[in-house]
Amino acid sequence: IERLSAYSRTIDGARRFVDEAAGSGVAGAAFDDPRKALQDCDMVITSVPRLAPSNRFLHASWVPPGAFVGMMDLGYSWQPESLLELDRVVT
Repeated sequence: IERLSAYSRTIDGARRFVDEAAGSGVAGAAFDDPRKALQDCDMVITSVPRLAPSNRFLHASWVPPGAFVGMMDLGYSWQPESLLELDRVVT
């Protein structure tokens, strides 16, 4: 991983994640807009608590063509109807 984009419920949370990654030599940027965080990504990994109040904030159409999506949160952060826009879904 050469660089990362981070989005969190708070911009401070995203910044903390970026700062921690920088300690491992990975450059990053924190975003307060999830759509902007997905721009130019080759890989998207999502992880939110199952009952988080901000669930369903991502839309599959925002994922760049050819990007890999790993839903560690079992898809809880994605708008379910948008998942049909992904090229392939493997469970």
